[in-house]
Amino acid sequence: MTVITGGVCQGKKDFAKAELGISDFDIVSGKKTYDVKTICGYKAVSDYEYIIRHNLENGIDAMSEFKSLVMTNPEIVIIASEVGCGIIPVDESENTFREEAGRIMCMAARDADAVYKVVCGIGKKIK
Repeated sequence: MTVITGGVCQGKKDFAKAELGISDFDIVSGKKTYDVKTICGYKAVSDYEYIIRHNLENGIDAMSEFKSLVMTNPEIVIIASEVGCGIIPVDESENTFREEAGRIMCMAARDADAVYKVVCGIGKKIK
């Protein structure tokens, strides 16, 4: 597994395409697809934080879904925006989302073969 993270609109997907040789056809968007079985058929999933949010909002165990994805497709590239920076949300559900996304992405980074942080379109390998 490879993890690519960074702020919103920082060029993470373009970095994945250029650096890892992934095409648009190899990437599924977490904004449109939430089903693990469908996602497993792709080399990469972008906007993974949306999948976490969807799972939480629908009573699905987001951590178990993530583990299932990685077990089924251990070579997948996870592209996700950082959600833990900035002002702490007042809304409890937003805070719950932020905490769960943080836990999942920490586990992903720990278990990944490589982790990149992308800022202004420039990726830096941090693991």
